[in-house]
Amino acid sequence: MKNLSFRLFLFGHTDRGAELAPRVALYLNTVAVTDCVDIRIRNEVLVYARLIYGSQFEQEVSLTMSLPEVATIRPEAFDKRESGGSRGISVRTIAVDIPSDFIGPVTLELIPPDYRTVDILYAKRIIGAGFGCGNLSLVEELSHLLEGAVGTTRPVVDDGHLPRERMIGQTGKTVAPDLYIGLGFQDPHTMWRASNRRRRFSPSMWTRVHPFLACPMWGLCVILTPCFPN
Repeated sequence: MKNLSFRLFLFGHTDRGAELAPRVALYLNTVAVTDCVDIRIRNEVLVYARLIYGSQFEQEVSLTMSLPEVATIRPEAFDKRESGGSRGISVRTIAVDIPSDFIGPVTLELIPPDYRTVDILYAKRIIGAGFGCGNLSLVEELSHLLEGAVGTTRPVVDDGHLPRERMIGQTGKTVAPDLYIGLGFQDPHTMWRASNRRRRFSPSMWTRVHPFLACPMWGLCVILTPCFPN
């Protein structure tokens, strides 16, 4: 690998990618920038964007060393687009000589995370509870039925109904679930903002993507009273 000429060694920020990137960086005598949400080119310098302080701020990182760079980027940071052709990209196959007596790791069992305690950043389904929900027992019941994590905004956290780790929004975490259902927000239509990664949304209830949603597969915003009249 040290004999190859390259500018950037890029991994997806998956469990395996986050584990391999620092090791490859150490082998190459360089550093790894992990959990990037964007990679920009500015004055021929690679600039890595990361979310910090619970996704409340964006940090830009660039390397001044003239060494190969290693980074991991979140898979949801990319859009699926039509291929514009190869554009001169060449594919090189690298043969790796693995000793026959080498014993690699063996996976015994894959245990999925508990939807009730998983970091909301990685939750596949999220039930958003706004300040209008009041009693959260019905929201929690719905989350159990859908096996989804409960997320919320600052007013609910400030009132002590849910812990800060569940907070999503401009002062919380930016999430990218497969399914998001927002309940009890004061005025949902004024909270949404446009996104260049629209997927599938209910046209009557949801007109734009919520600011704290990166790219959900399905999004739904409902009026609370008809669903939970009590």
